[in-house]
Amino acid sequence: MRELKERILIGILMVILILAANFISKFLYLIVLLTIFIAASVELIRMFGLKTIDKILFILTSVITVFFLTYFLEKGLLSNSKILIPLYIWFFSVILIIPLSSKESKFLASLFSLYLWMSFVFAYFLRSDYGALQTLILFATIWSLDSFSYLFGKKFGKNKIAPLISPNKTWEGTIIGIVISFFVFLILSNIFLGFTYRWIVLGITIPLYGFFGDLFESFLKRQRGYKDSSSLLKSHGGALDRFDSFIFAVIAYYTFLSI
Repeated sequence: MRELKERILIGILMVILILAANFISKFLYLIVLLTIFIAASVELIRMFGLKTIDKILFILTSVITVFFLTYFLEKGLLSNSKILIPLYIWFFSVILIIPLSSKESKFLASLFSLYLWMSFVFAYFLRSDYGALQTLILFATIWSLDSFSYLFGKKFGKNKIAPLISPNKTWEGTIIGIVISFFVFLILSNIFLGFTYRWIVLGITIPLYGFFGDLFESFLKRQRGYKDSSSLLKSHGGALDRFDSFIFAVIAYYTFLSI
């Protein structure tokens, strides 16, 4: 019960911080995002036990990713679906290749930093290009997915999805979480943006990408021998633990809005 109260309190504080930044200004939102992703990067460096030269490679990969992707998006070079879709396919091909890498490979950390900072750029440009309401809808959907998957999984979960990767994740909790987050997305989209059949497709897609983001980060942690990426957020774990679902989903969301 104490852990649940702590999770709720920290969760509420994070919601207030992110949504306040989102609606106050793009710059403040950028600062909050940057803080979260730097914390996640520090956690990654610790998880992979990177030495000096590997840390330099990790940082260079992150900086180059942010620079070039930002440049392309600022210039509108990725607004064309003929460019964006191949980039999207390539990105997730890399994600599928990563689990095949040796768990001792430092290259794995650099690839993951590429994935992480691509998500940071897309998260900022979602707010910049499509506004605070679209960002609100995405966060609300992902938070609903995480919260209800956890609560219903803890209460009713019996069948484990992948016990060796994520021991606490159950089919019951995940399915209920996906269904509830689908309706959260659909309701908010209809209220703020008006109805379109596109929202039905996105309402299904976004929770699924959120789920796979969560599962993928769990895979990396177990491969490196960690239960949580850190204890930064107490019972929530670290920044990676709290935002793993968002990181996958934001790239999918921005892509679908752009085509």
